Amino acid sequence: MSGRTDSGAPERRVDPELLNRILEVFLASPDDAMYAEVLELVLEALHSEHGLFGYLDEAGDLVCPSMTRSVWSECEVAGKSLVFPHETWAGLWGRALTEARSISANGSLHTPDGHIGIANALDVPVRYRGVIIGNLLVGNSPVDYTDDDRAVLEGIAASVAPVLAARLERDRSRAELERRTGELAERVKELGCLYGITRLSARGLPWQAVARGAIDLIPGGFQCPEEARVRITMADLQWRSEGFAPSAWSIASEVRLGGQPIGAIEVCYPERRPEASGALFLDEERALLDAIAEHLGRVMERQRAAAERDAQRRRVSLMEALRSTLAIILAGGRGHRLHPLTSHLAKPAVPFGGKFRLIDFPLSNCVNSGIRRVAVVTQYRAHELIQHVRAGWGFLRAERNEFVELWPAQQLTEENTWYQGTADAVFQNLEILEDHAPTHVLILAGDHIYKQDYSVMLAEHLERNADVSVSCTEVPLAEARAFGVVRTSADQSIIAFDEKPDAPTPLEDRPTHALVSTGIYFFRTDFLVAELRRDAADPASSHDFGHDILPGLVGRGALYAHRFAKSCVARTDHAYWRDVGTIDAYWEANIDLTRLVPELDVYDDRWPIWTYQEQEPPAKFVYDGDARRGLAVDSVVSSGCIVSGATVRRSLLFRHVRVHSWAVVEDTVVLSYADVGRGARLRRAIVDWGCQIPPGLVVGEDPAEDARRFHHTERGVTLITQAMIDRL
Repeated sequence: MSGRTDSGAPERRVDPELLNRILEVFLASPDDAMYAEVLELVLEALHSEHGLFGYLDEAGDLVCPSMTRSVWSECEVAGKSLVFPHETWAGLWGRALTEARSISANGSLHTPDGHIGIANALDVPVRYRGVIIGNLLVGNSPVDYTDDDRAVLEGIAASVAPVLAARLERDRSRAELERRTGELAERVKELGCLYGITRLSARGLPWQAVARGAIDLIPGGFQCPEEARVRITMADLQWRSEGFAPSAWSIASEVRLGGQPIGAIEVCYPERRPEASGALFLDEERALLDAIAEHLGRVMERQRAAAERDAQRRRVSLMEALRSTLAIILAGGRGHRLHPLTSHLAKPAVPFGGKFRLIDFPLSNCVNSGIRRVAVVTQYRAHELIQHVRAGWGFLRAERNEFVELWPAQQLTEENTWYQGTADAVFQNLEILEDHAPTHVLILAGDHIYKQDYSVMLAEHLERNADVSVSCTEVPLAEARAFGVVRTSADQSIIAFDEKPDAPTPLEDRPTHALVSTGIYFFRTDFLVAELRRDAADPASSHDFGHDILPGLVGRGALYAHRFAKSCVARTDHAYWRDVGTIDAYWEANIDLTRLVPELDVYDDRWPIWTYQEQEPPAKFVYDGDARRGLAVDSVVSSGCIVSGATVRRSLLFRHVRVHSWAVVEDTVVLSYADVGRGARLRRAIVDWGCQIPPGLVVGEDPAEDARRFHHTERGVTLITQAMIDRL
């Protein structure tokens, strides 16, 4: 294939007879036939089989009237004309138009799929007064196109240019006349549009519904309702017509609230200008859009004022509900799976994060949420837990009816037994509960790590008029077997509650996860009391919320799931909730705090985790020589610790830990008052409270040896206690 661009003077003149015939076609033929007839004459003159003749519209796109498709018989294109948008121009004719010059190519040309084959082509833009107004293309001649052929086609283009320009101008004049004729009809349409929107607001619909309805009504007030597209934007809300896309053919009006812009109404047309008479947007249409925007702003102002009054009433009601709520923290658990960390204290008293106890998290959530009446139900090895609560949680104001009470096991049932289950723990304190006369009761576990705004959950509980609300979160199916698995309907009412099932039911929209209860329940007090008494009278019950109370309420009460993510307090979208019920989970949750951005943010001043801590000296790091250097990297080191010529990496040291020279502590949790001897090496370990690690002890490098001497988990974490050390 060969191609060339010719710029020399033409050697062959155009046949005057041919030009006369072409001009006659321009003058005599109707629009729908003229382009095809002109093209036929051109093809005949240049001995070409196929071709194209079209004009550029006001948008700069190439329009080829559909009658020319008879010579493009294999192109199946619907519509009256072929339109080639400017941005899609390609191939030989696209280059000719873009570069504003004649181009020819001889030989086989590349064509799109489904297009007829083209061998030899010649394209000449039609220019009038220096501006391209059309295009002539011929192709599939039996012989190569020559400079003479180009000169002939350029001559034809030059001859038809003024006539084509006049014809296009005539068409524009007709369009202007039609626009003026239709002005009265346009005014009627505009008034009808504004009236329709006013009727929507008069029906008392929310302003959002008025905005949605306006999307359908606004196009009817414009010249080209079928082409017009509308978008209404209000802060983070948006409504739009189907097919809306920003374009150069648009107008907009600001929506203002209290004098400040809060959104906009946009009307636009596609990039290809619709067949509107005159200006695309009339002054009257701009005034109409301004009037609609002003009206919508007034509707919003009225409704937002009413909504603020209603929200204020709800806030007052929520504050009253929070003041009349009693939180009951179930803190009597043994924590079998954390043994031997729980051999001498209840699980809620287990230290966490360097300075906290597990129970500090639900207690802090209560105080931060505005719940200042809290009961802590104790049972197993409660002394250390009681001491901690008394020392650290006595700052509430009793004169304001604020308190943290300790409810020890009282053996009030006829069998004189300890608490038989979580529900029984509350039932045996029913007399105290009723003396406090709360409107709502919040049941909490004392051994989970999370930050939650219970006021958000209570607000949803009140809005739904629920009997019970269960906080739920999504966990992988493999972990769901350890929890109560919940299934809900579309409105989040609970339709099934299965405690610790062997085969948890997956979520429909997330089949790898299940929805589980976090052990956080809001009850209406009268409903809770009735259910506890009913359960206590049932000899077949195990008297547990998860096993008995909640499954028994399905279908009987207004039982709803609250998505924990809605009320979780976090700086990211990730909802953090952990049941640190195993050695591995406890180690992972503590080590996570050493990361650059831990999932649990304990440094958040907006939602502090309160605790009790004695006055202690700060941490200290000593020795900075080549032989030994005291340092800690990516670690949390608590008060009173001394790192003396040792290395601590990715580890968490609780209070008063001593790490001696040349010791290496990596990925390890060291509880308070532990002592790590010289030269010891600890990796992926938990060192129990007060444990004395002998000099030179190596842990975390030989799993078999670790399992022989200590408690070694399946996931490779080694727990070291003083009793284990004493047996070495």
